[in-house]
Amino acid sequence: MSVPELVVAPLTPFTGDLKVDDAALKREIDYVVEDCGATWVVAAGVEAQEYTYLDLEERKGLIRRTVEYVAGRCPVMVGISHPSFRKAIDLAHFAKDLGAAA
Repeated sequence: MSVPELVVAPLTPFTGDLKVDDAALKREIDYVVEDCGATWVVAAGVEAQEYTYLDLEERKGLIRRTVEYVAGRCPVMVGISHPSFRKAIDLAHFAKDLGAAA
Protein backbone atom coordinates (compact mmCIF):
# COMPACT_ATOMS: atom_id res chain seq x y z
CA MET A 1 0.00 0.00 0.00
CA SER A 2 1.38 3.42 -0.89
CA VAL A 3 1.35 6.27 1.58
CA PRO A 4 -0.60 9.31 0.37
CA GLU A 5 1.33 12.51 -0.01
CA LEU A 6 0.68 15.39 2.34
CA VAL A 7 0.14 18.61 0.38
CA VAL A 8 0.03 21.62 2.70
CA ALA A 9 -1.05 25.17 1.85
CA PRO A 10 0.13 27.29 4.79
CA LEU A 11 -2.05 30.23 5.75
CA THR A 12 -0.54 33.62 5.00
CA PRO A 13 0.38 35.27 8.31
CA PHE A 14 0.09 39.05 8.58
CA THR A 15 1.60 41.62 10.92
CA GLY A 16 -0.54 44.21 12.71
CA ASP A 17 -0.05 46.61 9.81
CA LEU A 18 -1.22 43.97 7.28
CA LYS A 19 2.17 43.10 5.79
CA VAL A 20 3.10 39.46 5.25
CA ASP A 21 4.80 38.32 8.46
CA ASP A 22 7.97 36.71 7.10
CA ALA A 23 9.15 35.30 10.44
CA ALA A 24 5.78 33.66 11.09
CA LEU A 25 5.68 32.30 7.52
CA LYS A 26 9.11 30.71 7.99
CA ARG A 27 8.05 29.14 11.31
CA GLU A 28 4.88 27.80 9.70
CA ILE A 29 6.75 26.32 6.74
CA ASP A 30 9.38 24.75 9.01
CA TYR A 31 6.57 23.24 11.10
CA VAL A 32 4.61 21.74 8.20
CA VAL A 33 7.74 20.34 6.53
CA GLU A 34 9.71 19.16 9.57
CA ASP A 35 7.03 18.27 12.11
CA CYS A 36 4.08 17.34 9.90
CA GLY A 37 6.04 15.70 7.08
CA ALA A 38 4.58 17.73 4.22
CA THR A 39 5.67 16.27 0.90
CA TRP A 40 4.54 19.37 -1.03
CA VAL A 41 4.04 22.98 0.07
CA VAL A 42 1.64 25.24 -1.83
CA ALA A 43 2.36 28.96 -2.21
CA ALA A 44 -0.51 31.33 -3.00
CA GLY A 45 -2.63 28.48 -4.23
CA VAL A 46 -5.89 28.54 -2.30
CA GLU A 47 -8.10 31.40 -1.18
CA ALA A 48 -7.53 30.43 2.46
CA GLN A 49 -4.00 31.73 1.97
CA GLU A 50 -5.39 35.26 1.53
CA TYR A 51 -3.24 35.84 -1.56
CA THR A 52 -6.20 37.53 -3.24
CA TYR A 53 -5.68 40.50 -0.90
CA LEU A 54 -2.08 40.99 -2.03
CA ASP A 55 -1.02 43.06 -5.00
CA LEU A 56 1.06 41.30 -7.66
CA GLU A 57 4.45 42.26 -6.19
CA GLU A 58 3.38 41.21 -2.68
CA ARG A 59 2.14 37.91 -4.07
CA LYS A 60 5.46 37.36 -5.86
CA GLY A 61 7.23 38.11 -2.59
CA LEU A 62 5.10 35.49 -0.83
CA ILE A 63 5.96 32.96 -3.54
CA ARG A 64 9.67 33.87 -3.45
CA ARG A 65 9.89 33.55 0.31
CA THR A 66 7.95 30.27 0.35
CA VAL A 67 10.40 28.72 -2.13
CA GLU A 68 13.30 30.18 -0.12
CA TYR A 69 12.00 28.91 3.23
CA VAL A 70 11.18 25.43 1.92
CA ALA A 71 14.82 25.36 0.75
CA GLY A 72 14.51 22.21 -1.35
CA ARG A 73 13.17 20.05 1.48
CA CYS A 74 10.13 19.21 -0.64
CA PRO A 75 8.65 20.47 -3.91
CA VAL A 76 6.72 23.75 -3.97
CA MET A 77 3.51 24.13 -5.95
CA VAL A 78 2.45 27.69 -6.83
CA GLY A 79 -1.02 29.01 -7.51
CA ILE A 80 -0.99 31.23 -10.57
CA SER A 81 -4.69 31.99 -10.98
CA HIS A 82 -5.43 35.62 -11.72
CA PRO A 83 -8.25 37.49 -13.50
CA SER A 84 -5.67 38.65 -16.07
CA PHE A 85 -4.31 35.75 -18.13
CA ARG A 86 -1.19 37.83 -18.82
CA LYS A 87 -0.51 38.14 -15.10
CA ALA A 88 -1.22 34.43 -14.64
CA ILE A 89 1.36 33.66 -17.33
CA ASP A 90 3.80 36.06 -15.64
CA LEU A 91 3.27 34.28 -12.32
CA ALA A 92 3.85 30.90 -13.99
CA HIS A 93 7.17 32.03 -15.46
CA PHE A 94 8.15 33.70 -12.18
CA ALA A 95 7.47 30.50 -10.21
CA LYS A 96 9.34 28.36 -12.73
CA ASP A 97 12.35 30.69 -12.62
CA LEU A 98 12.42 30.36 -8.81
CA GLY A 99 12.50 26.58 -9.09
CA ALA A 100 8.92 25.76 -8.12
CA ALA A 101 7.98 22.23 -9.16
CA ALA A 102 4.41 22.97 -10.22
